Amino acid sequence: MAAAWELRDRDVLILDTGLTPADQPEIQGNIFELRRTDPNQAEYILGSEFQSLVNIQSSDLVSVKLKAPLIDFVIRDLPHLAPLETENFVPFISYACGGLANAWGAGAYRYNDCDLAEFPIAADDLWPFYDELTAHIGISGTNDDLVPFFGRITGLQPPLPFNRNCGRFYRCWQKKSKKMMKRGIYVGRTQLTVLTDELDGRPAYTNNNTSFFTTREPSIYTPRITLERLLQRPNIRYLPGWMVDRFNPRQGGVDVEARCLEDGTRRHFRAHHLLLGAGAINTGRIVLQSFNDQNTRLPVLDNPVSFIPFVNLVDIGAATDMSGYEGGQLIVICDGPRFPERIQGSLYSIISPLRSDLFFNFPLSLRGNLALTKNIIPAMTVLQLFYPDSPRAENYMKLANKKKLFIHYAQGRSLGAVESLLIRAFFPLGFATLPGLVQYPKPGNSIHYAGTVPMGRTDLRYHTDRECRLNRNPRVRLIDGSVFPQLPAKNLTFTLMANAMRVARDLD
Repeated sequence: MAAAWELRDRDVLILDTGLTPADQPEIQGNIFELRRTDPNQAEYILGSEFQSLVNIQSSDLVSVKLKAPLIDFVIRDLPHLAPLETENFVPFISYACGGLANAWGAGAYRYNDCDLAEFPIAADDLWPFYDELTAHIGISGTNDDLVPFFGRITGLQPPLPFNRNCGRFYRCWQKKSKKMMKRGIYVGRTQLTVLTDELDGRPAYTNNNTSFFTTREPSIYTPRITLERLLQRPNIRYLPGWMVDRFNPRQGGVDVEARCLEDGTRRHFRAHHLLLGAGAINTGRIVLQSFNDQNTRLPVLDNPVSFIPFVNLVDIGAATDMSGYEGGQLIVICDGPRFPERIQGSLYSIISPLRSDLFFNFPLSLRGNLALTKNIIPAMTVLQLFYPDSPRAENYMKLANKKKLFIHYAQGRSLGAVESLLIRAFFPLGFATLPGLVQYPKPGNSIHYAGTVPMGRTDLRYHTDRECRLNRNPRVRLIDGSVFPQLPAKNLTFTLMANAMRVARDLD
């Protein structure tokens, strides 16, 4: 959508699987009030098939933001649409209109030259597009102690008010910030694609706490907002219901072969240029299928991730905070002599997610856990910690046959040392936990995939140049995480968007 927005004055055809839910109801009002008053709440909180309780039944964790009944369409139909075989990897791939960004964390992070050290581009190449996106989608936040990591940004809307737990953490942090930063631990506000002022008819966020249960929250940006604006222009055509399988060169352009999801018929589309942004894994699949290549292994990158629950000792037993934003409001960065690589995390308060998401993590009886969660959850925060990733030979994807993709990923690091260090560092702030409560999901749970056809890796059979042209067909440009030669710990979505705009602007 970012690339299409950059090309909005040209003739553009957007091919998309574009799955949407049928007759999705609106959620009107604050989720806590609805839990008390709405007799139909089960259909969007639990679901007819108890989708929201999936993590009770399975050892493979599903993101809290992907399992609610009105959101699970985002990852529906995966086995049917793109058969996968994996070892030690749990991928989340979306064929929904708007993709995985229907349920993203809404954090907008700019890469700096340190993050781009292995890229053939620099931060200055992306900065103008970051600024354009900031104006287009609306980002709330401020310039604080994290400016060295994200740059000084203009055009931000005012930051969201803190929810209770994040506010208490930040106030305690500020009292000890100099000492903590000397230890290489930095904390600042998240720059969020959540409006605090009205923008282009979209309202400011109203603290309804519904974003874990619906994709229809207009104050929180998703790509469908851009799509709706693009479709008002006569030169933009959008064709949902098509799965792109391959591309082929043709005189003066490219031929794209796609199949209709409704009846299986195939159609060829011709264009001067193809901008391929199907997600790093699917883009790699399409590249391999286009060359009938069942032998080549493409690299796969994924941010290793952990979840550290903390309890705010002051607010144990307090009433649930119903007024604050339920997403990640603070960023934690580890960068110093005690950390061999830069690590980044997002601090969330546990406000609107279901208690069942944490219920079985406690060691008591069912009755004891019920009492514990009732008193502990209002005081809980969770730090979602991301590690960087670099290419390794044992992490790859290849076509197992013409229809099935095979992915192998071996966790190449031992997690736990940084988590233990942060647990000790945060205890003086009044936030406590135990190392045994930290969760280490299987690879793939970060939902940050990259590196399958990387920029500048001329040693590989398939690679792209700095303008993201595919080496074996320069009429094809890749505009997603497939082109990232390395994966910093920073969430990559905002940089994917900026780079897609950069690539689109370079088209002749």
